[in-house]
Amino acid sequence: MALDERKYTTIQTFLLNFLSLLTLLPMAPYINRFIPPIKLGTLHIDLFLSILTAFLFTRLLLWIFKPLIIPAFVLVFGVLVINLFRDSYSFGNVLNDYKGMVQGNWGSRDNKQLDILSFYPRKVETYRDKTVKGIRAKMTYKDSVVRNFAVQHSLDYFDDYFPKYGKIVRYLSLYKYIRQNFKYVNDVLRDEYFATPQETIQNGLGATATTTLF
Repeated sequence: MALDERKYTTIQTFLLNFLSLLTLLPMAPYINRFIPPIKLGTLHIDLFLSILTAFLFTRLLLWIFKPLIIPAFVLVFGVLVINLFRDSYSFGNVLNDYKGMVQGNWGSRDNKQLDILSFYPRKVETYRDKTVKGIRAKMTYKDSVVRNFAVQHSLDYFDDYFPKYGKIVRYLSLYKYIRQNFKYVNDVLRDEYFATPQETIQNGLGATATTTLF
């Protein structure tokens, strides 16, 4: 049951409400990361729902015992500060999430940020759709270098099984060669860069600096 609010001065009440707002602002987009895209007509409302959830949570703390908002604020901002040094979800990401909400609902489609694998900001297209589009844009299966590489290594393994299982063994052979000879290295920046197959092949056939597409 809520305590008598008459024990708090006007300044104390203002400061506690202000801390509640500061707690709500970064909490809402973080909650939004765990909510699937929700559309109401043409509007994306998942972040709105996250803001509402964070608001209700902070109001509940204030209703139960106002000073509870202090450790909640310290916890939220403490995590953001730690993540700032771990290159994880932090203050810049919070800003990007709110920016994405505005862009996704009111911005021009042609002017939206183009980073394909950005988990944030929220786009009109889903994360999976934008990933598939990015991969397809870099596929060059008609290129002679890519084709010759694929043909060569599709014969490296499982050739004895071809009469029984057919062309699937060629795919598995190429897949096995790539798994055994290529290593994945994260990009320096937050967003993935899709390397074309030619780039990876011409870089030495030993490792990929980014995501490769065969």
